[in-house]
Amino acid sequence: MEIEQMLIAALIVNPTAITEAEIGDGDFSDEFCRDVFFNMKKFWHQKQDFVMSDFREILSDDLYAHLQEIASNVLSSSNEQIREYALYLRQDAEKKMILRAIGEINEGMALADMRNVLADIKNSETKTDKCKTGEEILEEIKKSLDMPPACDKTGLQCLDTAMGGGLYQSFVYGICGAEKSGKTTLAHSISYNLDKAGVKHAYFAFEMGSSFIEQRNISRDLGINSLSFLNNREQIKKRLEEIPKRENIFYVDSAGYTVYEIIEQASRIVSKHGIKGFIVDYWQLVASVEHRQTEEKHLRDVAQKLADFAKKNNIWIIILAQMNADGRLFGGGGLKKACEQLYMMRQVEGAEHMRWLEMEASRYTLQVNVGSDAVPSLNMNIRSGPYFEEV
Repeated sequence: MEIEQMLIAALIVNPTAITEAEIGDGDFSDEFCRDVFFNMKKFWHQKQDFVMSDFREILSDDLYAHLQEIASNVLSSSNEQIREYALYLRQDAEKKMILRAIGEINEGMALADMRNVLADIKNSETKTDKCKTGEEILEEIKKSLDMPPACDKTGLQCLDTAMGGGLYQSFVYGICGAEKSGKTTLAHSISYNLDKAGVKHAYFAFEMGSSFIEQRNISRDLGINSLSFLNNREQIKKRLEEIPKRENIFYVDSAGYTVYEIIEQASRIVSKHGIKGFIVDYWQLVASVEHRQTEEKHLRDVAQKLADFAKKNNIWIIILAQMNADGRLFGGGGLKKACEQLYMMRQVEGAEHMRWLEMEASRYTLQVNVGSDAVPSLNMNIRSGPYFEEV
């Protein structure tokens, strides 16, 4: 609790350092400090600053006096010290989570399983460094070849083929399109297919809220257009029992989220639900935490932090992005660098609902387009949904 209070005191004195504190609300043990930190982030997103008086309107007299007392005992407010506080709290929260997991495992783990875990721990004690010989890596490759590749189908065979089978763990995929071109429709079409296939995943909805996306999925199940939610509500209410449970999709309404908040939420969902990947809809709407940073640098950092998270947690990520009116992608170099594959959604001239995907870049496959103007690969079904299906 002392470390939590020292961090809060330091941030009151040095609010700009909140961008240095890579820590989530859930890493706090003390409810008061957690709430204050949450509001600090909110104030920072709103006006890129916060002062003591900002908390006067949201705290009771007693709690405001308590915050003043904490702030008066600041020891150090340097960026480096704030990073150290945050690191300590993050690691402490991780230890507590591991201890809880051990307690839960201990309830049902057989003695033989415990001995195996102990043996693994003893073996790892002699391999604390990250340096490996070529022979060790060769053995890892041999073991990996004995296992099927971790790959999840998008449900669109033409896209799966271009991806070399589907969505691979630790890979990042970018899908870019013009405004109102159907990026979100393609994303929730893939999400729907993944859910039907039993693939647990998350959807970070920045532009279109989760309820609107689910309305489209429900309409797809019922074989109607989602406009029915506006003009035929009573009939839909009667048919909702027909809808199958959607237990493999976890939505996060993310308006105003920073990349740190995406990572914080994704970490929890990975840990709690074991998701295989998530969708970010869309890239340019991820909020900045540093007002002095250029937009291009901000977007480049967002893409790279998400790519690092995918590799660290062995999950896939689909990042949607919006192209300018001239068909170019602002800051596209950062997204291209972060992605294993980058696609541009193209609309067929004269065919309102037909699309194809131009592969802009690929690290691991041949650079082959998914369809063309002459032979489009995707059709937007507007009779139900809407959603994308293969031509």
